[in-house]
Amino acid sequence: MLLSLFHRSRGNSALLEWRVGAFLLAGALGLAGISLEISWLVTTALIVLMGGLALRALAARTSGSDGNEPAIDEQEAKIDE
Repeated sequence: MLLSLFHRSRGNSALLEWRVGAFLLAGALGLAGISLEISWLVTTALIVLMGGLALRALAARTSGSDGNEPAIDEQEAKIDE
């Protein structure tokens, strides 16, 4: 089930720029907080990173709830062709 979260995002680009931006911002804040030894900056980086994960869950829930997603067998058949 966990791997299906990664494979399902193949054609889904909803909120992709926001997720990448959140990851980059969290990385920059985390590195700055570690190098400057500021604990609240590291905490802020973790909060931003969790926000990016929440966007991923939101995008997965939105794409799976419309009912238009083909079954796994249909996706494998298209890949084999």
